[in-house]
Amino acid sequence: MKKLLLAASLLVLGAQAKAALFINNNTNCTLNMTIFAFDPTHTGCWGLQSNLIVLGPNSSVSYNSVATLNTTSPFWFGGATASTAGGAGTWGWNAGKFFFTSGGGASVGLTSCGLTQSVTVPNVCGSSSVVTWQPLGNNIIIEAN
Repeated sequence: MKKLLLAASLLVLGAQAKAALFINNNTNCTLNMTIFAFDPTHTGCWGLQSNLIVLGPNSSVSYNSVATLNTTSPFWFGGATASTAGGAGTWGWNAGKFFFTSGGGASVGLTSCGLTQSVTVPNVCGSSSVVTWQPLGNNIIIEAN
């Protein structure tokens, strides 16, 4: 049911947001993550890096565009400012580097950035968790299960 509601939300938001990022932590462990993106000024796979996102067990967070982190915590590392000038073809999300508190970690993202779209890692709240990077239209879902 939770996934059905998420899918419905994405379809509604999709008309308003041109490349939103949704991060869902469906585990009983705290998920620590840094996200990476690019824009016209910060090009390439690792152009922009966020400060640390700490996502509690069974919780989620979303960002409408790369510019959202200009004014919303955790903000971009080093005080960088992202731009959405030129439309969704000139900016986007490309990776998530994560680790579970007292557990394993890895990265997921665009295969063009040398990353996998799914990885299984150990955590202290169970035997392991699967973290996936899933494009859905112009949006991206990062999900830990």
